[in-house]
Amino acid sequence: MTWLLDCRYIWIDSLCIMQYSEMGWLTESAVMGEVYAHSRLNIAATASADGDGGLFHYDTSPSRHPCIINIQHASEEDFRFVCYPRNIWKEQVEAAPLSKRGWVLQERLLSPRVVHFTSDQLFWDCCQEREAEFLPSDVFEGVHDLKRLAPISDVSADPTIQLENARLRRSKILNVDWPLVVAKYSACDLSFGKDELIAITGLASRVCRQLGGLSFGQEYLRDYGG
Repeated sequence: MTWLLDCRYIWIDSLCIMQYSEMGWLTESAVMGEVYAHSRLNIAATASADGDGGLFHYDTSPSRHPCIINIQHASEEDFRFVCYPRNIWKEQVEAAPLSKRGWVLQERLLSPRVVHFTSDQLFWDCCQEREAEFLPSDVFEGVHDLKRLAPISDVSADPTIQLENARLRRSKILNVDWPLVVAKYSACDLSFGKDELIAITGLASRVCRQLGGLSFGQEYLRDYGG
């Protein structure tokens, strides 16, 4: 898949980090968030239960394609309805085996682009949009997406408005975005309990930078009860 995407390099944590070197693991795991954030694309084996599952699942069932109904109205105007499960993203991505792993959350949220290989089809996820292989492009419109974690746009030259925008931005991150990240992370599993804080370090660092003026470290632990 890496060659097909015309990418020269691929980074896989289980291969690129010395798993049985405590010093190597502590050093590399602390910067994993930066690796994801500066990647071109994250290839996610979303439907696989472990590292041996692979990307490709050859499901030939009709359910992978939407049900398309063509209706001709009395006015002779044709209507085309595309029927698909309402919770398809939740079922195929959020509830998939890979998404239940604690370390994977920051991969999903920090990577600029993710291609999910699910049991039925491919899903695309980036900061601007979500797409599905067999579904119309407007399926996921209006979906609240933590991947954006975007600050409120500030185009005003008025210092008072800039200050208010900064306040709204901080309030949204602290009261909406970060609690949702923590809730999602808390529902995931970790193989080792000692990784509980470090597995979310990349996301915590991103949130601290977006808050502006809040340094990462003791303030993060104090503010969020780490």
